[in-house]
Amino acid sequence: MNDDYTPILERQFVQLVEQKSGIVFDAVKRRELKKNLELCMREIQEPSFRRYFEHLVSGEGQDTLKQLINFITINETYFFRDKSLFRVLEKK
Repeated sequence: MNDDYTPILERQFVQLVEQKSGIVFDAVKRRELKKNLELCMREIQEPSFRRYFEHLVSGEGQDTLKQLINFITINETYFFRDKSLFRVLEKK
């Protein structure tokens, strides 16, 4: 794997994902981002972070971007675990 991952490129990945998905990257998510990108890049056999980013922003990379977003999201909600939210729903 080509280690061309820079702070500037990280910021570009974060901005892209935030813009396309609304996911906000806190410090923990930022630390996990590179590892998640590497796993997704391995799947499409892309060794360069820069080329992977360029693919994601190209017209041809939309499906790959969706896969990345699905991969980095937990797809878990605490809404149904919080009884106080149900009480609010009952009252409304």
